[in-house]
Amino acid sequence: MSLIDNALREVEYIQREINRLFSRVGYTPGVNSFPLMNLYENDDELIVMAETPGLKKEDITINVTENMLTLSGVCHEKDYGDDVEVLRNERAKGGFEKSFRIPLKIEKEQISAFLADGILTVKLLKAAEAKPRKIMIEV
Repeated sequence: MSLIDNALREVEYIQREINRLFSRVGYTPGVNSFPLMNLYENDDELIVMAETPGLKKEDITINVTENMLTLSGVCHEKDYGDDVEVLRNERAKGGFEKSFRIPLKIEKEQISAFLADGILTVKLLKAAEAKPRKIMIEV
């Protein structure tokens, strides 16, 4: 067995031990990335879509400052009862907060949001000066 094989085997062992250790202390993988979000743009608006499985609208707060959108809230842990032993738990639980910079001016009074099928959609209407302007060519 080569030195590289031994090193790889040792790294795999350490990774398994780290995973085992964190599973005992309530570590939730990916909690810093919750919720997963996509940002889209068309001529009139920015559209944010966030994956929020199992959350109700009461669990989510949306804040917009000058140029930041922040989603925050709480993921509640499901109670399976005393007779169930959880063997693996990768779903996010506890509080979360995720922010990103809004890349252009928006109409703050025209923000709308809705939640359906575990997807939160936030629509941010672009300010007039941020919309593309078509220039007519005169002949």
